[in-house]
Amino acid sequence: MIGKKYFFLSNFNPFREFLLGFSVFIDGLRWLRQNPSCLLLLFFPIVLSFSIVAFALGIFFSNYFESFVATLIFFTPDTWWTTALFYLIKFILSVAVVILAFLVQVLLVNILSSPIYEYVSLQVEKSISDKQPEDFTFWQSLKLMKEEIKKSFFILFCSVIVLFIPGVNVLSPVLTCFFLAWEFYDFTLARRAWLFNQRLPQALKHFWSLLGLGIWMLLPLVQIVTMPLAVVGGTMLAIKHIKNP
Repeated sequence: MIGKKYFFLSNFNPFREFLLGFSVFIDGLRWLRQNPSCLLLLFFPIVLSFSIVAFALGIFFSNYFESFVATLIFFTPDTWWTTALFYLIKFILSVAVVILAFLVQVLLVNILSSPIYEYVSLQVEKSISDKQPEDFTFWQSLKLMKEEIKKSFFILFCSVIVLFIPGVNVLSPVLTCFFLAWEFYDFTLARRAWLFNQRLPQALKHFWSLLGLGIWMLLPLVQIVTMPLAVVGGTMLAIKHIKNP
């Protein structure tokens, strides 16, 4: 099914792999239109994401941001160029805080919503795979939360390091794209009881296609809607890679 559709992309090419990941998200939207019950389930993570981001950023910027800036900027602007530099640094810090807040929100929501994502991912696999997967019980789904926590700490650690190292932080958007896509790609692998040290190399092997999927989730605010929906495309992509390693 999905393998046939993307057969012309089978020879490795970064652009084609990127296009594969980008296109599979659209396929996921089509699948959700045909399965409205799963779409309804995914509204819970969307509402939860919006609530967490709005509350956390509202509290931080209204109560703590100025003292945060004062702690990190060690000079008082007294000339035009130091004033310009001050506001430039303040803007960069604002962007960094927003990016980090969205990343933490993604990890937290994915942990809390992993039973929902797992259920939807399982329904996707049942509908497009030749070999029917075993049904997961609710308690088995909850066990995935342990794996999600382990992976989430790894992602958060890497992201914080890259975000705050001068020069390296220009790679932050690329890394964010990859990690966001991996979050939803990984459910299919976890369901097969792959260990973390197997799942990470599998994701890195298909870096460019995950980047294509992750680009849908890069824009703040828009990602609140696109992220939960990406579990369908992530599952489709993982199944294609398992069928055609």
